[in-house]
Amino acid sequence: MPTRSQHFSALREYLCGVISGRIGAEASEQCIGLPAEVHANLNWLRQSPFAGRDLANIGLVLGFQDGYDGRHMPRRLRSPLDGSWVPVHSVRGGYAGRAHSPASVEVRNNAVSENEALTGTLGAILRSNNFPSQLFALTAGHVVGAASNAAVGNAVSMTLGDESMWGRLATWQPDFANVPPTTSIDAGLIRIVPEMLAPLARRPSEWPVRAVQPFSNPELRLRARNEVFTGGSADYFSYRLALTTDETKFYFVQDALCWNVSERPQPGDSGAPVWNSDDELVAIHTGVPPDGAERNAVAIPIKRILRWAGASVVSRGESLSQSAPPRSGAMLSGGAVSVTPPQLPSQQLSPQQDAPAAAMPTQRDPGIPILARTMWGEARGDGVDGMGAVAHVVLNRRAKQKYWGKSIEEVCLKRFQFSCWNQNDPNLPLLQRLTEADSSYALALKLAQELVSLGESERALRDRTGGATHYYARRLQPPPRWARGKTPCADIRSHLFFRDIA
Repeated sequence: MPTRSQHFSALREYLCGVISGRIGAEASEQCIGLPAEVHANLNWLRQSPFAGRDLANIGLVLGFQDGYDGRHMPRRLRSPLDGSWVPVHSVRGGYAGRAHSPASVEVRNNAVSENEALTGTLGAILRSNNFPSQLFALTAGHVVGAASNAAVGNAVSMTLGDESMWGRLATWQPDFANVPPTTSIDAGLIRIVPEMLAPLARRPSEWPVRAVQPFSNPELRLRARNEVFTGGSADYFSYRLALTTDETKFYFVQDALCWNVSERPQPGDSGAPVWNSDDELVAIHTGVPPDGAERNAVAIPIKRILRWAGASVVSRGESLSQSAPPRSGAMLSGGAVSVTPPQLPSQQLSPQQDAPAAAMPTQRDPGIPILARTMWGEARGDGVDGMGAVAHVVLNRRAKQKYWGKSIEEVCLKRFQFSCWNQNDPNLPLLQRLTEADSSYALALKLAQELVSLGESERALRDRTGGATHYYARRLQPPPRWARGKTPCADIRSHLFFRDIA
């Protein structure tokens, strides 16, 4: 028999699917008893950081459209596990939160119109765990990735006072090419070299001492562009956020850190660091919740971002050019970042810097080019995120040492598994003619080398698919038979990912 905690978790996950649009009104009414007329008015849910320990004392809070008739808001819903009743608390709390488009970080190229330009605040400098010479500037993902043609390699400038720094866009989450995305990450990484960070290196007070979990110290501070705001009373919520530049564009953030700050954050603050009173980095700011909500600021915990990025934050007093793995984390504040179209030296600021030769397997390993070709054939239009996700599926299958194959080559080339290798697939002749002159293949090759060089536990930390062994393209309708009735474990660019498929 399921425990109360399991009932709570199952209902919470189901409601996240309702808010994000993955579960329709008819299905939710049949499964959990949420009336169809209520379905479209549910906008957010709140949970305690200790949710699931004692249902009698927690309460799941549901936020409905302002002005909605309170007589129809539910006081209990059915558990998806066995239909037993779970108490909920319903309130009115605005239509949707608002993801800021801050005035400091702007991603732009010739095809981006003025009304798509998003700006934000620099949050941190991260160091790759695998290749410590690689540094990335961190900001909110919607700042760098929400424009219609956001792309890996876009030029990004960061300004601090009257000083400038430069980098290139490396990756971001969520994927705005497939709106409305569901994500627990709102983060973007900008590739940068140590020499560019001289303006920040001269300001030691801008670097915190480490990165910590949100509740290690409840006294929080938002280090916005022009001022530091204090606050506390943090909790975990799930919100539907709308971009200020395009209120028709939504994304759903699961388990965001929501807290009360002394002044409501303003446009220009997305990506700004959230510290505690011990100068420890806790999160980065990403937006504001609906009017009338119990909290007034939304942030993403930094530890979650670091797991996603496979990185550590550069801490106060730490050398930017060190070659050894860093100690723990550091944040930057007050940095303005804007994207402009200047030409940057590709040998310095390419999205993927060559790793030390000793850290990677040689390209003579036959599995590397086959893996890279599979990544290219399946997801070349999805950039680093999409091709990396395909690579993880291949490596997850290899790790299981089952009927898919026991080597990279066997897994990739097994009949009818990866369609790009099918004899009648138009990708096949293109795969066979590929050379590194193709920039997407060159990128896939470097990424394949990097991932294959990792140990399984370390690679698992980088695996944003959550251990998936299957996926299919979202455009495929109806879904493949094996996916029907299954819940995706990840939604990355143009594909949905699944695990535990028999």
